[in-house]
Amino acid sequence: MQRAVFRGLVGLLLVVSLTLLSVGSVAAAGAKGHSSSISATLTVLSPVSAYSYFHGQGCGYVVGTPVNMVLRSGTSDAFFPVGVDGSGCISFDYYSGGPGSYVLDAYQGIRSRQQTLEASTTFTIN
Repeated sequence: MQRAVFRGLVGLLLVVSLTLLSVGSVAAAGAKGHSSSISATLTVLSPVSAYSYFHGQGCGYVVGTPVNMVLRSGTSDAFFPVGVDGSGCISFDYYSGGPGSYVLDAYQGIRSRQQTLEASTTFTIN
């Protein structure tokens, strides 16, 4: 009889502990996570001249986590990190390539090691 009661209590404590652990993990993820309702922005100031520097900026990023930029053209891809200021904004200059259409994507690793696309813009280099 005592063993059955003891097993029942251990089982109940295990269920309560796992439930509290799950609730705590969900609450912590919500506090630290990035809400999908927050939309980041990304713009490139134009016009952009070939083989010179262009300026990009945006807001709505998680503070303390770098933004990984991916610049794609028809012939090559470039990757570079950008820091986020205390307001959740980015501002950077990067060297442009030759004339053509470019896509600039902003990714942030906000959930473990997974990179999430936060913003994207397309622009033309003359």
